[in-house]
Formats: sequence, structure tokens, C-alpha cells
Amino acid sequence: MIDTDTFSIVFLSSKSNINKREISSLPFINIKDHILGKNYELSLVIANKKTITNLNKKYRNMDYTPNILSFPYTKKSGEIFIHLPTAKLQAPKFDMDFPTYVVFLFIHGCLHLNDVQHSSTMEMQEMKILKNLYLNKKLAKDKNVRKK
Repeated sequence: MIDTDTFSIVFLSSKSNINKREISSLPFINIKDHILGKNYELSLVIANKKTITNLNKKYRNMDYTPNILSFPYTKKSGEIFIHLPTAKLQAPKFDMDFPTYVVFLFIHGCLHLNDVQHSSTMEMQEMKILKNLYLNKKLAKDKNVRKK
């Protein structure tokens, strides 16, 4: 579990084959701060199938296991639920590796919490943030290589 003043990750399922350390190392805090602001209080729940499916039924009246759900509680707090097994299955369909797709879903959830609705504008924002994130990561790696 990661826990800061404004961000936490909770893993509901211990049975998963998902590497918790790998998930915890993804740049969730930077993304949250960029999209929602440093003072936004956000919990990321790595949900099991039962929990996320029940939430989808209860709040969206839809009977399937979604990859992500986001719930705003106030203007400065919310919660995102991600179902990693669903994300792992879907990642190849979007031509992304699993960690990149999890980051993409998190960006998607944060944009919803920022009141952005599904549209081509949302898709452009998602891809721009994702591209900048990985470009900056590559540039940082390149700097480290040059220093050696």
C-alpha cells in the first residue's frame, strides 16, 4: 500500500498474479497532481472482480466487470477502482503493454474526476498526457546514460 497525505493505493485482492511492486512504482502521484492538483485527495483501489462488478451494478446499473470506475466525492476528493485482470486482457487490444495501459486507465479515471466526459477531446488529452509522461521518462533515462 502507498499512502501519502493526498494519495493512497489499496490492494483488495491478494490472490492476483499482479506484481504489487510494479503497480506501486507507476507514476500515479505525478499524474494525479498534473490532472487534479496536488491538494486533491485520491484513493486508487486495485479491486477484485466481485467488488468492481458490484459497484458497476449498483451505481451504473450495468452487469459486467469494468476495467475502471471513478467516483468523485467532493470537488477535492475521489476514488478510482481498477480491475487489473481486465486491464491485462485489454492492453494488447490497445497496442499497449500492461503497465502503460494501467497508467492510461488511471489518466482516464482522473480526467473523469476532473469532469471530462467521453469524447474525442478526452482521447486527445489522454494520449497527450501519456505521450508526455513517457517522453519525459525516456529523456530522464537518456540523461542518466549520458552522465556515465
